[in-house]
Amino acid sequence: MQSTGNIRFGKLLLLFAVVLLLAGCSDPITNGDDTEVKYYIRDYNYASGRMYDLGRTQDNWEGPEYDFEPGDSVTALKIFIYNGAHYWEDSLNVTVAQFWVNPSDTTEFPQESQQTAVIEVTSDRYEYHPTEHWVLFSTTNAGTQLEIGVFMIVDKGDGSTDTVGNISEEPYQLRLIKMKRPNPSMVTWKYMWRNVYYLHSTNFDRNTLDIKVCKGLVGTEGDEGNPDNKNGVRYINIMGLDRYNMAGEPFPDGLVDVNTRIIDPERGLLIFPNRRPFDPDTSYAEVELNDTVPEIYDTNNPQDILQKSMYYMEVRYSPQGFY
Repeated sequence: MQSTGNIRFGKLLLLFAVVLLLAGCSDPITNGDDTEVKYYIRDYNYASGRMYDLGRTQDNWEGPEYDFEPGDSVTALKIFIYNGAHYWEDSLNVTVAQFWVNPSDTTEFPQESQQTAVIEVTSDRYEYHPTEHWVLFSTTNAGTQLEIGVFMIVDKGDGSTDTVGNISEEPYQLRLIKMKRPNPSMVTWKYMWRNVYYLHSTNFDRNTLDIKVCKGLVGTEGDEGNPDNKNGVRYINIMGLDRYNMAGEPFPDGLVDVNTRIIDPERGLLIFPNRRPFDPDTSYAEVELNDTVPEIYDTNNPQDILQKSMYYMEVRYSPQGFY
């Protein structure tokens, strides 16, 4: 039987690990005249809660059934989050909703069902892609740490129309895209994109943006001995961040492709082309990434994630106005 002291020590270690995880990005370092900013981002420090799939897709589900097929287009979307402003059991002025993985068949995945009070997220707080079936929030989880659900109308590729959920009467029936306490055993765990990183500024000149991916343990960021390549092929090339030259031709030039979709300067985001960039199922170069970190995608244990973390990004840029 564990002693009380050992249990407390274990909790302290866990708390320390959580603090380190939250500090997965270093403070910016500027040169003397503030014309260049440099900082480091660990592999596990993705922008949690910014992008989600709107259902089961080939990127997050093994099938055989999917919520979307090629040619499907979302023509209307409403998003609802937990309404923490009220104790809804005692109020007649709140909206109640039931969340389901599949509102059309509520017998599926009942362990991921929840009923709670909700409030609609205004459309200026997110954008969605109708044919790629994802949503991007302007803030983490649209401001909640609990459930997120959606109502949609989808024009199917076969010409039919599918209404996902029901908001004509309470309780609303919504498709769940985030559970209040996500864990890797849940269907919705993989809906969140873990290949999106916040560059900690939207005030940068994208033409000066320079990103290196380096291999090095936690606490060694910036060490000159940490490689940015494998067998002479840069990690940014292997991971698909450098596939084109400045003319847009398909020839890597040693620079991150800043003028492609992988950089969102308006929101300050870096989006890897692979959903598991540090545990990829493919390589964008002739060299594969053999030393991988599946733990940052497959566990929510902060100690495991810290111990297994193997890579970091070195980010440099000039603020707008400096060249």
